[in-house]
Amino acid sequence: MIQFQFFPRSQGITPNIKSVIDCFIEANGKIDSDFNNLNSNAVLKELSKPLSKLGFKVELSKAKDDKINVPVLFGFNDKIDKCFNADALSNDGKIVI
Repeated sequence: MIQFQFFPRSQGITPNIKSVIDCFIEANGKIDSDFNNLNSNAVLKELSKPLSKLGFKVELSKAKDDKINVPVLFGFNDKIDKCFNADALSNDGKIVI
């Protein structure tokens, strides 16, 4: 069963978020941990096609060139001080998985 919670809780989900949730619902039979014993990479592989259709960049391997770096802190002269690796990123950069 797919459960989600959107923040801020003072508003409902957006159409773009609903599309992402629908990807998880569509893949639920393949990724549900009650019935399958998949690691996170195998789950991401199942979600990669539907997310890509939505315009997401999806990490396809652990190779350095396939990593999706998302900056979170910037320093002097707009230098990236801190970033993390995402599994997927929307084309507008607003949704990070």
